[in-house]
Amino acid sequence: MSAPALEAFLARLYTDPALLERFLAAPEATASAAGLPAETCAALSDCDTIGLRLAAESIGRKRSRRCPAAGNTLALRFARWLLAAIGTACRQPGGPP
Repeated sequence: MSAPALEAFLARLYTDPALLERFLAAPEATASAAGLPAETCAALSDCDTIGLRLAAESIGRKRSRRCPAAGNTLALRFARWLLAAIGTACRQPGGPP
C-alpha cells in the first residue's frame, strides 16, 4: 500500500462523518474494506480515537466556514446559469424549438 493511498483514506476519515463512524465502530474492517493491507489496518485500530474525532470535527468546522453554502457551489451556479442560458435561447426567434 502506498503512502498516498493511506493519506487518501485518512483524509476521507477526516471529511466523511459516516466513514468515521464506521471506522470508530470497526477500525480494522473499515480500513480493510478501503483496500489497506492487514498490517496497516492493525496499526490504525490502535489510533487515538478521541484525537481522530476531535481532528475531524475541527476540519469540518474549518471547511464549513471556508466553503460556500451547499446551494451556492460553483457547480450548482454553473448548472443554474446553463439552464437559464438554454431557456433564453429557446425563447429567442430562431432559437431551438
